[in-house]
Amino acid sequence: MNALKKLTHLRELMQKHSIHAYIIPSADAHQSEYVSDDQARRGYISGFNGSAGTAFVTLDKALLFTDGRYFLQAEQQLDSSCWKLMKEGIDPSLTSWITSNGNMTKGSVVGVDPFLYSVQGFEDLEKSIKTNPELDLTVKTIQQNLVDQVWTDRPSAPHGKIFKLDKEFTGRDVQDKLTQVRSEMKTKECSFYVLTALDEIAWLLNLRGADIAFNTLFISYLLVTLDNAYLFVDESKFENVELKKELEEKDGVLIRPYDSFCKELCQLTEKDKGLKCFIDPKTCNYAVLENIKCKVVRDNSFVKIIKAVKNDTEKQGFRDCHVRDGASLVRYLAWLENHLKEGNTINEYDAALKLEEFRKENDLFIGLSFQTISGYGSNGAIIHYGPDPKNSATVGTSSLYLVDSGAHYKDGTTDVTRTVHFGEASEYQKRCFTRVLQGHIALTTLVFPEGTSGYRLDAIARTPLWQDGLDYNHGTGHGVGHGLVVHEGPHGITYRSIVVNDFGLKESMIVTDEPGYYEPGNFGIRIENILIVKPVETLKKFNDKQYLGFEHVTLCPMQPSLIDTNLLSKKEIEWINAYNQEVREKLSPLLQSDALALAYLEKNTAPLQ
Repeated sequence: MNALKKLTHLRELMQKHSIHAYIIPSADAHQSEYVSDDQARRGYISGFNGSAGTAFVTLDKALLFTDGRYFLQAEQQLDSSCWKLMKEGIDPSLTSWITSNGNMTKGSVVGVDPFLYSVQGFEDLEKSIKTNPELDLTVKTIQQNLVDQVWTDRPSAPHGKIFKLDKEFTGRDVQDKLTQVRSEMKTKECSFYVLTALDEIAWLLNLRGADIAFNTLFISYLLVTLDNAYLFVDESKFENVELKKELEEKDGVLIRPYDSFCKELCQLTEKDKGLKCFIDPKTCNYAVLENIKCKVVRDNSFVKIIKAVKNDTEKQGFRDCHVRDGASLVRYLAWLENHLKEGNTINEYDAALKLEEFRKENDLFIGLSFQTISGYGSNGAIIHYGPDPKNSATVGTSSLYLVDSGAHYKDGTTDVTRTVHFGEASEYQKRCFTRVLQGHIALTTLVFPEGTSGYRLDAIARTPLWQDGLDYNHGTGHGVGHGLVVHEGPHGITYRSIVVNDFGLKESMIVTDEPGYYEPGNFGIRIENILIVKPVETLKKFNDKQYLGFEHVTLCPMQPSLIDTNLLSKKEIEWINAYNQEVREKLSPLLQSDALALAYLEKNTAPLQ
């Protein structure tokens, strides 16, 4: 079914439901960033499959709103005869467009699926469309998703296996975590705690799954009471019956059918309407809220806050898995360089598969943490580029090659980006690379007071780029889950949202450092390491605050031949040399049987003069 036919069918359904517009967000019922194939409604209706974006369809228009990471990708994937790209930060936002005079007729009704909107998102939408009272706009919830009714060949629901992550990797058992959560519930005087975010459920129960590509998650809801916990999930997904038995008998987690969640939530909370139920309005969907019959307390999820601060076992796991992962990446880059040097050819997609082969050989490997971004030349300028298996560019030696990749291991998750050149880079490319590297160094060496938000830190990494009029259309860093999800909140380092102001950085949080620069039609550059927030001793502690810095755990060389040393300070050169020396010392023992990789490592960790 082509784009026009999909929209025509959708508009027929809209008219049957007496709505004039319909919003199709990216999320599923759990507000997941990445969704299973059967939940990719926005991707299906629009043709744009990036991880972030919202489709808005009226009876005569179709708009796709997305951010700067996806401008180029959306332009390539959208059918411009049916769809118009709306660039966030440049064009009006979704709600601004809706409420602008001339775009919607007076009395229009906007339809949404309440399962796909968070409580906060739904209420913000209702509030926003009332900012122009002359239009008299309203929001209408429609329980049966309209895109599902258009999607005749919709994939079946996922059925990935659920397995246990042992305490040797998590550092804490389920009962210990539940005890802490119930303590937090008592401080809020709450008898119920609804968890809908899949990564929070997986972390709390020390479980991992495979329902969503590149994520160790399983589709579920969790309801915690002061005495029990109820996991709503398809129990046939458990890898063995002993796992279910352990959850129920040891941890007090009772298993219920996934589809019965709203009904049982309604029944449990209706018994005593004087009790209180805790939700996170940012992740709990609006349909769930409608089924809570007692008083509701809203705040940031307890689990979201707790799991963002890694324990000692988790931190050590991050360090350990990055040594293995770094060795794999060096083996790959050495192999690729030699492959091209010998006159062979390979495209971006097959190159990414080769990198995956190296990673699969590692101990404790679970799977990739996201689709590998393997971009040569101009494709590197597409920030979240995914090489097409049938039509991807050939990797060569005349331009830059950007590879952003990572994996989930039982002891941690990796996310690393390196930009390399297998030939001779131009002076301009070296200058741009060096500015990005300077931004990376500026952030990773920063000392700052505890509680400082990432919103305040973002400009630090951009300052060297700004000196040459360069910049990038994405945030500088994000949290990373422990064998869980590669993008983990609530903290981050970004200019795009002041939400991170609510969550200042604390000791033992994990965050990435990934400035970049992208020239459409030419090349892309990004350098990314994962950092652990650590305490730093300072001369004074102003306002009795602890000061913090970063420990990098990612290990992969910064290619010396791409660096313009004329731009660097003495301290920056010392940092690069120290970093590359550390990479060489920690990775060499794992590469003794691979002469090609060892030679590559030696060459690319040679000290700058």
